Amino acid sequence: MKEPAVMWGWLFQFIDPLEQEGLPYAMVGSVASSIYGEPRATNDLDLVIQIGTDDAARLVPAFPADKFYIPPVEVVLAELGRARGAHRNIIALEGMTKADLYPLPASQRTWFERRRPLPVAGRKVWVAAPEAVILHKLLFTGRAEAKSTGAMCAPWCRPRGQRWTDNGWKPRRCGWVST
Repeated sequence: MKEPAVMWGWLFQFIDPLEQEGLPYAMVGSVASSIYGEPRATNDLDLVIQIGTDDAARLVPAFPADKFYIPPVEVVLAELGRARGAHRNIIALEGMTKADLYPLPASQRTWFERRRPLPVAGRKVWVAAPEAVILHKLLFTGRAEAKSTGAMCAPWCRPRGQRWTDNGWKPRRCGWVST
């Protein structure tokens, strides 16, 4: 099995520049759902970032052109102006890994405040709360990705035909059947 730093190290090439520029972020998407639930393979990192028009001028130079593809500032600003579905890709040229950056809409500020620092490969990274990860997946990927949220919900969901007792989940009683 690979060491955590090898498995997760590629994330930091996208997170470090955001932290160095003081741009708040929260991981969402498959990486976040893997942290909370069942691990799954992914080739990109989804990040919600708190960014305003003044911050866009800091975002682009934070990812040097000799190491990353990032759209010009004008394109980033245009995306920030979109009402829904705005996001931008950043591609690390070495390894061709990708991060999708989603600007934080005003309607989602409450969940962003509940993001939490969690350990990944010996470091703390900001991860959205589980319910925010699920909401983001449903808003941006629809039903195709909804299945991957099941493992995240398992600790809170009642198994079909079961009831909770002091000794764990037990078969649910029907009115006329004794268990």
